[in-house]
Amino acid sequence: MRRVILAAVVFLSSSIAFGDISLTDRSATLRFLTAETLTPRATDAAQKAANQAKRDAKRHRTGKFSSLIPRTETTDPRASLRSANQAKRDAKRNRTGKFGSLRPISQSLHPRTLATGSIQLIDSSGLKYFINTNITFSTSSSASGAASEASFTHSIAASTSAGGVVMSSLSDMFDGYQAMCVSLTNATGPCQTGNVNYTMYNQNGPASVDAGVPAGPNCTNRQYVFPAKTIGGLSVQRRVYVPPNDNYVRWLNSYTNTTGAPITFTTMPSNNLGSDSNTRIVSTSSGDAIATIADNWVTSFQNYSGNKSSDPRIAHVLWGPGAATPISSINFVDGDDNPYWVYSITLAPGQTKNIMNFAAGLGTKAAANAKAAALTLLPATATQCLTATQLGQIVNFVTATDLSINVTSAAATAFGNTPITYTITVTNNGPSPAASVSVVDVLPAGATFGSASGTGWTCNNVAGTVTCTLPTLNVGPATPITLTMSPASVASPGTFGDTATVSSATTDTNPANNTSTYTVPLLPQSAIPALSGWMLCALGAMLGLIAIARRT
Repeated sequence: MRRVILAAVVFLSSSIAFGDISLTDRSATLRFLTAETLTPRATDAAQKAANQAKRDAKRHRTGKFSSLIPRTETTDPRASLRSANQAKRDAKRNRTGKFGSLRPISQSLHPRTLATGSIQLIDSSGLKYFINTNITFSTSSSASGAASEASFTHSIAASTSAGGVVMSSLSDMFDGYQAMCVSLTNATGPCQTGNVNYTMYNQNGPASVDAGVPAGPNCTNRQYVFPAKTIGGLSVQRRVYVPPNDNYVRWLNSYTNTTGAPITFTTMPSNNLGSDSNTRIVSTSSGDAIATIADNWVTSFQNYSGNKSSDPRIAHVLWGPGAATPISSINFVDGDDNPYWVYSITLAPGQTKNIMNFAAGLGTKAAANAKAAALTLLPATATQCLTATQLGQIVNFVTATDLSINVTSAAATAFGNTPITYTITVTNNGPSPAASVSVVDVLPAGATFGSASGTGWTCNNVAGTVTCTLPTLNVGPATPITLTMSPASVASPGTFGDTATVSSATTDTNPANNTSTYTVPLLPQSAIPALSGWMLCALGAMLGLIAIARRT
């Protein structure tokens, strides 16, 4: 064994001297290219290697990531920078057609530190996200559900320092983004592995396609769900979604109190941006470049090198206006590529609350600002593929909707002891689906219930109170409810009105249109025109004479 190690050291030392092979730092896997001459097809792989090596070097420099290699083994910490530089040179050689063969290394020195799973999802703009699924080591950039990288699959118009645009294939958006951390001691960040105040949602795969998403082409194989992780008295789970019809990535983190007592905790993302020390805030929802707890969103980019910036401009969407749980603190400043923001949550026994975040990569600063502002208001595409229950449990956005109800009848007049039919129509005016929709109709005094039904609705009558329920109502009208009843007998004319009210588990933005009443005149049953037997005979005779006259 000693001979093998000595031989490896000699070989690696000579290789490093010639710039052919580089070691990574303690927190990363050694990565080597094979002896094959790389073709243009290897451009992406070479660039990814450059980005990964850069991320590895960054982890060591910042000291914010736990060691991945067993303590009994060491590597040269300076080698990580050489690895990054070498990988970038390799990528450049390939782009310019000057790439030569590299010396072969049969395997990495520490294969157990290799990632064992990731998924790649591409949004409508062609931005490919690399999402960690089941990683065998523990750092924030490798946490379950975190994005290790995002890069465009084609060239896009990217803003320049001169105010114009240039076509560029932007990459290196993340070095590890949206690692989820929980603190049962209510710590406020930053989250670091090895800190007893934080538990990271980590080593918690593999992820699987979320089979519980609503049906539709935009949901199939687009959202991944990770297994639940127990953190103290909490059950924590997350879902990651990238749409084919919009440009963003969405994280939905769910926290459930499994105990019999309330739990208060803090949760925050641990982020590592590809812009490194060149991170610059573009703008915030307040209109300035200073991030505070009042800001719903922040945009950032990698500062220009010359006239260009090679990273996507990023929209970070943190919470929505009027939300019950905004951020309680934020650390996001120029030059710091590890921004984070904190949510403070209290859960009653058995209660579940969700925190939802978005990120989007764009080509220009203006586009990033516009996208962040749009996502904050939750357009329909932002909440697609979430169930009504999941939406109703989100606390850092107002996922409310507007339900309205309308009661009508084809009858212009009601008569005592005579059935009258009402039509009750419930409409979801959006923007979100409504969960557990309920319509309650208390029959007028003395009225007799006939029937109540509607496709998809479950209706019942209990002592004159008719209740119809619907599990979920998407945006748009529901199938009408048909309600039949008979007014009580009256001796004199009056009015007869039916009132129905709609509610749901989803917050309603406009309660004023949740009740509707339809009123018609009410007449005694004797007011209905009736003919005696003699009158009916006379009428029949007259009709017969009229028919004979017409024939002649």
